[in-house]
Amino acid sequence: MYLESNNKEFGRWIKKLRTDKGIGLRELSRMASISPSHLSIIESGIKSLSLKKLKSLCLCLGVEYKQAFQFMNILQEIPTVMDNMNK
Repeated sequence: MYLESNNKEFGRWIKKLRTDKGIGLRELSRMASISPSHLSIIESGIKSLSLKKLKSLCLCLGVEYKQAFQFMNILQEIPTVMDNMNK
């Protein structure tokens, strides 16, 4: 399952979280097991991300899933999405 939202705004949010924590793009990509080029594409809003990648980024950035879902304005989908994340 891929999460669709306002990719540009979500990408900016991820980048802000990363830079506010003083984490470089390559460091976060290594921590989250995402290639640097893919993380850059996510941050620039060109591509959405999978639940697996979202889960990894949230863990690495110290963000609860609920915050990411609230940002993406899909709060009403949380029960279904959370069930899928645990599979």
